[in-house]
Parts: sequence; C-alpha cells; structure tokens
Amino acid sequence: MNKKVSYILFLLIAFILLGGKVNADDTCPLQAKSKLRQMASNVTVSYVPYDSGGAGVQDADTEDQINRFALDVYIYNVNSKMKVAMNISGDDRTYFFDSEDLNEDGAIKLRQYATEKTKKLSFRIKGGLITVDDVEYDCSDVTLRTLSITLPKFNRFSTRELCADIPEYYLCQRYVTYDIDESTFASNIKKYREKLDEKANEKDEENNTSVVSKTVNSIAKYKFIVAGVIVLAGVVATVIVVKKKRSAL
Repeated sequence: MNKKVSYILFLLIAFILLGGKVNADDTCPLQAKSKLRQMASNVTVSYVPYDSGGAGVQDADTEDQINRFALDVYIYNVNSKMKVAMNISGDDRTYFFDSEDLNEDGAIKLRQYATEKTKKLSFRIKGGLITVDDVEYDCSDVTLRTLSITLPKFNRFSTRELCADIPEYYLCQRYVTYDIDESTFASNIKKYREKLDEKANEKDEENNTSVVSKTVNSIAKYKFIVAGVIVLAGVVATVIVVKKKRSAL
C-alpha cells in the first residue's frame, strides 16, 4: 500500500514539474514576448501639478490645507494587450490598471495628493493575451518592462503671503525635493527681496540715464536743424517788425 501511494505521489510530482515547465514555455513563447516588449517600450510615465483651489487659504501648515494640492500621474501608451502593476513607497498594496482605465486622452490618470515627503512610484508593465500566427498566448505572468518615478514633496511655504509675487524663487516653488525650515525661509526671502529692490533701483537709474542721454544725443544730432529754425524764426520776426514800422509811417 505504501509503495502504491509513493508511486502515485511520484507521478503527480513529476507531472506537475514537467507539465508546468512545458506549459510555461507554450503559454508565452519568445515571439509573443518580443512583440509585447516592443509595445511596452512605448509606455511612458509623467506627472503634472494639480491645484483643487481653496481660495483664501494663505498658509498650508495643516493637513487639510495640504490636501487641496495634488500631482496627476499619467501613464501613456497602454493597450489591451498589457496591464500595469503599480507600487507606492510606504504602501504594501499593489494597484493594477489596464486599457479599460484609459481616459479620453488615451492615458491612465492617477491622482496622488501632495505630502511633505517625496514618494516613489514603481510600475511593472506586464503582458496579457496576444495572438501570434493565429495562435493566442497568455503572457500575463511575464514582466515586459519596469518604470519608476519620484514625486516631489509639497512645500508648505509656497502658500505664504511672502511668496505671492515671487513664485519663481526656489524657496517658493510649490513642489520641491529639498528640505526647508522656517529660519532659512525667512532670512533667504528677505535677502532675495533686497536684491530685487536693488535691481529695480538700478533699472530706474538706467532708464533715467537713458532718457537724458537720448535727449542730449537728439539735440546734438539735430543741432544744425534747430539752429536753422531759430535763425529762420529770427529773420521772420525781423521782417514782421520792419513791415509794422513802415505801415506806421
């Protein structure tokens, strides 16, 4: 009895091992993988900032205020023969997307709300059902390509009143990858504004100097014409005076 059981177990194990190997090769052959990898090479990932509004909020020091900001992540060129498995740093879950998740622009859009820490998103582009030489193969277990993108963190200082008219300054940018503390922000903003004032004053002086210089140059350029006009005006005035005297006689 033991011999029979052992024999049956041996056959089952051999069938699973050998059968599994053959089935794996037959499920997604090299031709199918190559075709899918060529498609997957066109997949790209990018992000753009999103601001949900929140008029009147001047300081994003609280979590509720921060949550009005987000980054929209876009996955492009995903077709019906592949799917995407996404993982987010600090999150143990895996999120799956496919061509049914495409929006009207032909992209998969994922909204990631801003945090005060950078966030890494990893994408595994996996295969699906594909037909090669009139035969359909299942390549869903094959990873065709991996991509990743790091989202910058939200800069809570960017919503301060001090940054309202200088959004281009690096400490006022909405999303950053570096750390900013209160003292650094305050002192550097002050220095930056002082430099802006100096440049504005220099520009005003340059403009004033330019106006005076242009006036002088114009006078010098047309001095003969001006002199001629003055002489002509003098001659005309003299003639008029002489005529008036003659008329009086």
